[in-house]
Amino acid sequence: MSEDFAAVLGGFRAGSRLAGYLLEEQIGHGGMAVVFRALDERLNRQVALKILAPAIAADEAFRQRFIRESRAAAAVDDPHIIPVFEAGEVGDVLFIAMRLVRGGDITTLIRREGPLTPRRATAIISPIASCLDAAHEAGLVHRDIKPANMLLDIRSGRPDHVYLSDFGLSKAALELSAITATGQFLGTPDYMAPEQITGKAVDGKADQYALAVTAFELLSGTPPFRNDEPMAVIYAHASSPPPSLARLRPDLPAAVDDVFGRALAKLPGERYGSCQEFADALRRALDNGGYDARTELRPETPVLPWPAGQAGPGPYPPAQPRRLGGPIAGIAAALLIVAAGVGAALYLIRPSSGTLNHHHHHSGGRTTPVDWSGHPTPRPLLVNGGGAKQDVVEGVAFSPDGETLAIGTVGTTYLVDLASGSQLAALTDPGGGEVLAVAFSPDGELATADKNGHVYLWNPANSAMMPIATLSDPTGDEIFAVAFSHDGAMLAAGDTGGNTYLWHVGGGPAGDPFGHLTEPAGSRVQGLVFSPDGQTLVTGDSSDKAYLWKLGSGSAPSSPTATLTSPSGASVQAVAFSPNGRTFATGDGKGNTYLWSAAASGQSASPEATLSNPAEAGTFGVVALAFSPDGATIATGGYTGQTYLWSVTTRSVIATLTDPDISGASPDVQAAAFSPSGKQLATGDTNGGTYLWTPSSGQ
Repeated sequence: MSEDFAAVLGGFRAGSRLAGYLLEEQIGHGGMAVVFRALDERLNRQVALKILAPAIAADEAFRQRFIRESRAAAAVDDPHIIPVFEAGEVGDVLFIAMRLVRGGDITTLIRREGPLTPRRATAIISPIASCLDAAHEAGLVHRDIKPANMLLDIRSGRPDHVYLSDFGLSKAALELSAITATGQFLGTPDYMAPEQITGKAVDGKADQYALAVTAFELLSGTPPFRNDEPMAVIYAHASSPPPSLARLRPDLPAAVDDVFGRALAKLPGERYGSCQEFADALRRALDNGGYDARTELRPETPVLPWPAGQAGPGPYPPAQPRRLGGPIAGIAAALLIVAAGVGAALYLIRPSSGTLNHHHHHSGGRTTPVDWSGHPTPRPLLVNGGGAKQDVVEGVAFSPDGETLAIGTVGTTYLVDLASGSQLAALTDPGGGEVLAVAFSPDGELATADKNGHVYLWNPANSAMMPIATLSDPTGDEIFAVAFSHDGAMLAAGDTGGNTYLWHVGGGPAGDPFGHLTEPAGSRVQGLVFSPDGQTLVTGDSSDKAYLWKLGSGSAPSSPTATLTSPSGASVQAVAFSPNGRTFATGDGKGNTYLWSAAASGQSASPEATLSNPAEAGTFGVVALAFSPDGATIATGGYTGQTYLWSVTTRSVIATLTDPDISGASPDVQAAAFSPSGKQLATGDTNGGTYLWTPSSGQ
């Protein structure tokens, strides 16, 4: 949450109280609201508490409508409408308390898996159709049906349960037009019915239209009228026929086009009589039979890739059979407000905390200890050779499932299958720039940062080989370091101007950064890393400084909590956090690695330990650092051609890994990363070589 937004919300943050709710942790926010996990102290239960921005709450007509319709939605008895416990106001503050859903939204599901199988898609559409019909009978129109407003409640031992959220912005059927008195749309352009666009009376047929758009996206991976320009999308909804889904997905029967042709008719009267009638027609066209909620809504393998030569329908083509990353997890508040002029949308971002079923480890780690002593053996993964600048490996990163390695070079990021050693993809930097850093998010999204001041986000499970989002450095400076927080909610990028920018990622189109950290020394940011709990960011710069920034509940501080000076006076080249979050390491230009307490504050802290390279430091010293997942080992690589493995306990070298190509002008180690299991270490060098090392014991 930005400082400005926090201020206009009256300073609400973790520890504050509102109307009997204790705010425990911010779990998401957008341009119009902030969402906290909160404790209802009266009933001792956790809820998702959405607090609306004053700009909306100040509109008295909206205040009354919001409270009235939230309460009306709460009265609709349907198991697939997210339960609303309370909607009210305290002073000038509007809030709504809902069930806290532990899972993810359907947008995240599509981005992760690509187009869904017919069975899984209709298992989502059918219950949403049923609850919409129940709402329509009660005189409510949702007005903003889309995947981001559909949530999965994931619990062990039973099928996933889908909820529809955000009825607080709906209006009584036929009461008002689709455009407010201020000329603003209530809706999202990709899913907006023609009658909403033209300002005509709106009823449940508008929700059916948006539900059909959503179903099209579930089956194809993209809405039918996808375009980067909102006005082009609006025009298409108003005047263009939908594309053929059967042509986009040849494995689907042609009958689906007739169903979508009717549900997406421009005139409401030409659509199906109800949402359930549409859902049933879609099931028949897909030969899906009857709907059984007890068995249908379960995770399953994505559909097969497009046939050879077909590029897919848009930015989210079908996923490959082998998926990257684990199941959807985290806390999804599913609370989204859209109210922007001329169809622009403001999104609630991916929740900023939660229980993630991925490969990061806390409090000492839950991994099996790995013995790296002895003589680990290397296996070449990608060797471009030649020593030319375009061959330099600037970064390596393991996918969360440990099956794929991303290798960043000049202009290209390679994805390599670790089991076979084969190249899965070559992602070309859209700006033709030098790729300086790579990072995977916990859910398998890949970030690549380049010399042109861009961070590109990719979905490696898809075959389009085009980024799904672009984050631009506001100053256009080269980006030397990039990292995701351990819950995947934030991304940080550090540039040559001494700036670190923070973005919320994962819940909608990319936008401007929400936070900005400025290095007090104004020097180039050469390394950055989040603490495991996401509350602290460490940045290291080209002077001799490392800074600790306390992020709190997703906010961006104006100054660092601690300034740590490298005792050697050399520049800080790399930083890394221990898995238990108690210690972080900095590597400097003279070949030293310092271990510091994460609890440091002020400007007088000293390192707890110093690890000095046994060999000559070379030109730039230590430029690559990585803790093993069990926290027992730290790898330090740099301009000696070696990677040293140190025991964190004894502070001594337990193994020396010599780059296989070392000869003459030695290839220097530029990057190092441990696999999620801790049983592999990847290193990249200045000769374009990337090597996979395993313990000599064969663990």
